[in-house]
Amino acid sequence: MFQQLAGLIVIILLVSCNSENKNDPKSVTKQFFSAMQTANFEEAQKFATKDSKMTLQLAQMAMSFSGKNKDTLLQEISKHSLDYGEPVINGDEATIDVTVDKKQKIDFTLKKEEGLWKMALDLNTLMKMGMGKMEEKGVSQDEMEKIKKEVDELNVDSMVEVTK
Repeated sequence: MFQQLAGLIVIILLVSCNSENKNDPKSVTKQFFSAMQTANFEEAQKFATKDSKMTLQLAQMAMSFSGKNKDTLLQEISKHSLDYGEPVINGDEATIDVTVDKKQKIDFTLKKEEGLWKMALDLNTLMKMGMGKMEEKGVSQDEMEKIKKEVDELNVDSMVEVTK
């Protein structure tokens, strides 16, 4: 009887330890930010939509052009604490709030891609996030439209190509 109970406990522990690898919005968000906090962009891409690749490339370039060495940047990044809220799922899209240093809450969007939850960091999703934050801060609708027009006129793909 004791061996059966011990075996059951081991199985429960194994399942709960592997729960971080399951594909739900909260786990995916944690895994994505874990990779980002170590500047492992290749790993982070596994948890992001295909359309997010350009954003991750830009983040990687920004790190290389920052003038700081990678270890210094990683130390600065690792100082920040992240708290994850509970996801709100609406069909094939989910939103989860991430609070940075118990101060700033940011709502991130995830989308199902090929049946798996992925972080959505494409330009349109980032624009929606930014517009939402500007609205929270009381930026006028006219000013938001002006900014949106300027962003629409950017050719971000060409910026990535130029820096390669």
